[in-house]
Amino acid sequence: MKAGDMGADIRFVSIKTIYNENGTHFKPVKDIVAITAYVISYLYIKWFIEGLTSNNSNTYSAKNHVRDLIGNNKIMDILFQIFTVLTALPATVFFSIEYLILGLIIPNNFASVRECGCGFF
Repeated sequence: MKAGDMGADIRFVSIKTIYNENGTHFKPVKDIVAITAYVISYLYIKWFIEGLTSNNSNTYSAKNHVRDLIGNNKIMDILFQIFTVLTALPATVFFSIEYLILGLIIPNNFASVRECGCGFF
């Protein structure tokens, strides 16, 4: 996700999984919740930056990115993920308004969303 946000070309690669007797270490509920919360929280920060800048689809910087700084502190990371889950619906409304209103002032804000051609609506 971060590599793609830095502009790297991302491709799908088929892999064969072999578990032998060990089985998987993936915990379906816990791991899916953690991954989803991380992705949504990453998008919060990405879209906040994109909403305030013009033609900036690649917002990730390997140095001092806000989401990485939060992730470095276990307690802050958990609190931010909880905050993310609890505020997902209001944030959708906020980003929609930011997309519509600031789009009139900041040309080509939300560049990655506009490049996909999907928009918020």
